Amino acid sequence: MINMPFANFINFQDCVKKTMAKHKGWKKERASAYCAVIERRIKETENEYDIPTVHLKDCDCRYALELMNEDDCGRIEILNLEGFNGVKVHLCKYDDFKKVQSLQFDKKIWDKDSVKLFLKRYGKDVLNFGKGEGVDGTKQKCPTCEIPEQRKLEKIDSRILSELAKEFKLPYEINFIALKEGKFNGVYYRAEDLAKSFQTLKDKDITIDHGKSVKDIVGKVTEVTWNESERRIEGKGLIYNEALARQINQGLVKGVSVEVFVDYVENKQHGVMAANPEFVALSIVSRPACPTGECGILK
Repeated sequence: MINMPFANFINFQDCVKKTMAKHKGWKKERASAYCAVIERRIKETENEYDIPTVHLKDCDCRYALELMNEDDCGRIEILNLEGFNGVKVHLCKYDDFKKVQSLQFDKKIWDKDSVKLFLKRYGKDVLNFGKGEGVDGTKQKCPTCEIPEQRKLEKIDSRILSELAKEFKLPYEINFIALKEGKFNGVYYRAEDLAKSFQTLKDKDITIDHGKSVKDIVGKVTEVTWNESERRIEGKGLIYNEALARQINQGLVKGVSVEVFVDYVENKQHGVMAANPEFVALSIVSRPACPTGECGILK
C-alpha cells in the first residue's frame, strides 16, 4: 500500500481504476503511466521519522553519552550539571566557544532506565548500552572513575546543553506555507480553487510522513489564511511532539505536504488539474512535492 497525499487512493490499482473512471477516454496504459508518476514521486517523499538513536558506554562507575570523540577536543572542562544530581558535563574548550563532548551519569544515582528517560526528554533514544561504546558505536576506552580536581567546577547551568537539552514549552508553534498555485505530482492546483478551499485546512491534524496511525499525529493546524499576492495558503500550527519540535527549531525539518481530496479534470493549458480541493491534514515530510523555499515551515 502506498500513500497518495493528493488524492483518495488506497494503492496503485485503486489509482488506475479511479483515474480511468474519472477520465472516460483514458485507456489503462495511460492511467497506469499517470499513477506510476504519482507513486514514484510519493515514494521519494516517504521517510520514516525516528528519534535520533545513541550509544552509551556502560563503564565501571558511570554511564557515558559521547556526542563527539574526546580526541577531537583541544581542552576538556568537567562541570556538574545544575539541577541534576550525579550528572557531569564534559566540555570541549576552543578559543571562542565551548561544545558539549559528553554527559556522564553516576551509577550510584542513575540506573539504565532513568538515563533512558532523561535522554528521551531531550530528543535522544538509547540504542544500546555497551562496554566502551563510543559516539559511533565503536569500542573505545571508558573514562576513569576519578575526575581530576583541576578539571572540575562547582556548577554549570543546564542551558549549556542547548544542543541536547534546550527546554521546550510545548506546544511548539510553527508558521508554514501549505500549498501554492502550481503543478505538483503531475497535478495542477489553481489559485482560484485554493482560495475557495483553504479554510478546510483549519483545525486539521498535523502528521508525520502522511501516517495514518494515531501515533503519527503530532499537532494541529490552528490558523489558515490566503495570500492573494503570493497565491498561496499560509498558516500556523502547534506541535506536541518534543523531539520533532527540536528538529524544527534547529532547521533540520522544513518540508510540509498537504493531504487533500480533489476531483481531477482535464485542462488544455495545465493538463490534469485539481478541482474542488478539500484539505484533510498537513503532514511534515523530508522531501515534499512542493519544495522548501516555495512551501514549508518558515523560520
